[in-house]
Amino acid sequence: MNIFYDVDVKLFAGVYLALDVSLIAREAPRLLAFFLPPSHDEPSRRRTRALRALLIALVLGLPAAEILHDAARYGVFHRDALEGAWSVDRSAGLDDLLPETPGPWERVYFEKGDFGFVRVGKKRVRFDVAVDEPRHTLRLSSFDGHASTILEGTFDAKEHDRVHFEGNRDGRPFSLDLTRDFPR
Repeated sequence: MNIFYDVDVKLFAGVYLALDVSLIAREAPRLLAFFLPPSHDEPSRRRTRALRALLIALVLGLPAAEILHDAARYGVFHRDALEGAWSVDRSAGLDDLLPETPGPWERVYFEKGDFGFVRVGKKRVRFDVAVDEPRHTLRLSSFDGHASTILEGTFDAKEHDRVHFEGNRDGRPFSLDLTRDFPR
């Protein structure tokens, strides 16, 4: 989870987690003594202590393993080619695409998966995205649920943090130049 990406609540949750861990860490010896009491070299007590330690490891380890497994399955540790926040350097042929929110496009956000957002002023407009990285094709559609609005074209990653996207929309050419703001 990236706590610095456009959501301040995650940052506060991280601070609270750090404070909780610092309070718990001070009491670590007492907590260990509670969960793993010292044994007096009797084999039965050693076995009991080992079983308690195994139980605690399972109780803590299984949920952590499940979280990591789900994160890997959903691609959390892999960044897609266009994923992130992008500033719009130049756009042509797109001013009339969003009649409810007139104005120039300021930023484009490609989220993990198959959707993203365009920021126009203070409003965010959701869209669906389909990227074919090997063929360098990109399709943006269903802006705010309007299925008839489709942008299809090719993109060229000039550098790691610059992209040029162009194509035709209803027989009219459009283009979009983007610079990656986050992550770099």
